[in-house]
Amino acid sequence: MNDATTLFSPARHQPRLCLLLITAMLASLGPALAEGGGANDQEDKDHHRIAAYRGWYLGAGAGVAHNADFVEANDDGSLSSIESDRNDVGVTLFGGYSFGYFGLEAGYRDHGTVSFDAVSDGESYSWSGGNVSTSLESDGYYFGVRGQYPMAPRWTLFATVGVYAWKTTETFTESFGTSTDENSGSDITYGAGVEYDLGKEDKWALRSDFTQDTVDDDEDAVSTVGASAVYRF
Repeated sequence: MNDATTLFSPARHQPRLCLLLITAMLASLGPALAEGGGANDQEDKDHHRIAAYRGWYLGAGAGVAHNADFVEANDDGSLSSIESDRNDVGVTLFGGYSFGYFGLEAGYRDHGTVSFDAVSDGESYSWSGGNVSTSLESDGYYFGVRGQYPMAPRWTLFATVGVYAWKTTETFTESFGTSTDENSGSDITYGAGVEYDLGKEDKWALRSDFTQDTVDDDEDAVSTVGASAVYRF
């Protein structure tokens, strides 16, 4: 499909609002979790050591994946009565090695499926007239560098930048039938978040983060806000 001018939509701000809500939730859980772990003076002295963890880790998480550009990328000006669903459950699996204040991380990220239904006036080369619909599935693998800083006892701020190797499957349905377009490529990915150490023998941590990926030949911006559990070896 041809590119179209990206329209401003309040939905663009949904992932950032979700990140604030998840961060607030984890912050409220922090004191209770610390009390449950039986914190003492010695443990308090170890907090920064725990936050600046060194070693291998694995993690898994889920959240909300939002494709901001999907509809506009497929609207050639002939569409009306557009009903879209730009959000789906995003799933992430990852692993890496932390050197203390920086680390290397690789993983798999699935953005789920987004879709829209519309009516085309048939006055464009892209769509035939009548009811039309499109769905887009996207997922891929990423590798990146992570910078991190223990800002408070048990709490670590981090930011990541890397490469996301994506693949997409887009399905178009209109009056004459259904067609499928499969694409693959790679683009820059970046993100930021917070991590809370549960204090269980340095093994478990909770992570809340925001990531931004680019997918498909239309360069759709996909934002994912999620929460993950991290196990440290």
